[in-house]
Amino acid sequence: TGFLSLKFEACSLWSSEEDYGERHTKKSIWVDIKTNETNLMFDGECVVLEGVFNSKMKGHFGMYSGTIEKITQIAKSSECDT
Repeated sequence: TGFLSLKFEACSLWSSEEDYGERHTKKSIWVDIKTNETNLMFDGECVVLEGVFNSKMKGHFGMYSGTIEKITQIAKSSECDT
């Protein structure tokens, strides 16, 4: 669960709205997801994301703490810290 960013070269999941706003990339996880019209509706939203965590893949230029890949589900959530 976290705030999802689907910006160009910044597809990532953030643990808090503050980190999302300030873009502390080491406090976030890269998300290996297609930025199609369906998924873009979740950009900037609090979501629950299900997939496989890969600690060796660090995302764009190795700036992230890991990668969520093989995503099987994404849904809006009300569980994020505000």
